[in-house]
Amino acid sequence: MKESEYIDKKKYLWLLSTFVPLVATLGVYLYKKTHQSWVMVIPLFFIYGFIPLLDTIFSKDESNPPESVVPALEIEKERQPWQI
Repeated sequence: MKESEYIDKKKYLWLLSTFVPLVATLGVYLYKKTHQSWVMVIPLFFIYGFIPLLDTIFSKDESNPPESVVPALEIEKERQPWQI
């Protein structure tokens, strides 16, 4: 594959990062529904336990773009107004 033909295969996985703040609200929601205080630690276990475990398992990422393609990816990002 040529460097100019690089395709970011994980581009849409970044949308999953919006769900992490929702984990905190999950704890509050479960507390309101069940009135059991132990459910408030579920977000803590998820954020400080499950996510670091996944990072340990999947830490090596071999799909980074070559440095010569980064300027083209930045231009693509500017053309898509829905991205931050």
